[in-house]
Amino acid sequence: MSTQIVTFTGHRPNKLAPNAKQDIKHMLNQIDSPCVVRIGMALGADTLCAEACFELEIEFEAWLPCPNQHSRLHMLPYASKQILVSESYSRGCMHKRNKAMLKGSDLLIAYYNGDRTGGTAHTVKTATKQGIPVLSGFDGQFKSPVKDCKQLSLF
Repeated sequence: MSTQIVTFTGHRPNKLAPNAKQDIKHMLNQIDSPCVVRIGMALGADTLCAEACFELEIEFEAWLPCPNQHSRLHMLPYASKQILVSESYSRGCMHKRNKAMLKGSDLLIAYYNGDRTGGTAHTVKTATKQGIPVLSGFDGQFKSPVKDCKQLSLF
């Protein structure tokens, strides 16, 4: 069985539900084959996903948008690989990182509340347009992988 490439996206700390980490673990447990999870390492859901991967013994990679975006990340040493996407900060470096993480992905896991704007929404829309299945969940509600952009109004 080949290793699945799974990309994770999720909200920043101000949009997390109290049970966010449990939701993320639930989604990670839906993967039924060996995988490596690509995480953008932003504060919030990304950090919780790295912790969940560590606790569930799932390999994860840290995809950093640019230098100086990792000084406060306590999970960085546990990543199997660290990928620096841009050599310096720019206005679009976070989107560039998200796009790079999706390349070659078999699945996107999204801790996503259904907002139509922001980095998480953009990543979900991009994955869907590329035909990458999306498994999404938020606050105890989960949606199986979808490939149709019209199905993104889930919550």
